[in-house]
Amino acid sequence: MIRDRGDWVISRQRAWGVPLPIFYAENGEAILTAETIEHVATLFETHGSNVWFERDSKDLLPEGFTHPGSPNGKFTKETDIMDVWFDSGTSYAGVFESQRLSDFPSRPSTWKGLTNTVVGSTQSFYHLLLLLGHAL
Repeated sequence: MIRDRGDWVISRQRAWGVPLPIFYAENGEAILTAETIEHVATLFETHGSNVWFERDSKDLLPEGFTHPGSPNGKFTKETDIMDVWFDSGTSYAGVFESQRLSDFPSRPSTWKGLTNTVVGSTQSFYHLLLLLGHAL
C-alpha cells in the first residue's frame, strides 16, 4: 500500500483539495520559500484558501517580492492542489501546534479540538498514522 501509492496526494481536482503555495518565475523556476509560504498562510487564515483562486499571483506574493528568475516581475501560481485526504489527515498537526501541546494529555480542550478535526476524516487519519508509523 505504501510502496505503490506514488504521488496520489497531488491532484488537479479543485473540488477535492487545497492549493499548493508554489509560484513560478518567468524562467519556469519554482518558488517555494519561507517568506512566500508564510505570506500565503496569513492570507489563508484571513480570507480562507479560496483566496488562492480569487487573486492573481502578484496579489498573493508579499508586497515588493522579487526573484532573479523574473526580471519583469511576473509570476504564475501552481494550479495543482493537495488532495483533501492528505490535507485533512494532517490537520491534527495544526491543532497540536495551536494548542501548545507541552501538557497535551492533561488538556481536555485539546482532545476536543483534535476530535472535531478528525471526525469525518477517519480514513485519512488512519492512513496518515500508517505513513507516520512507517516513517518512524
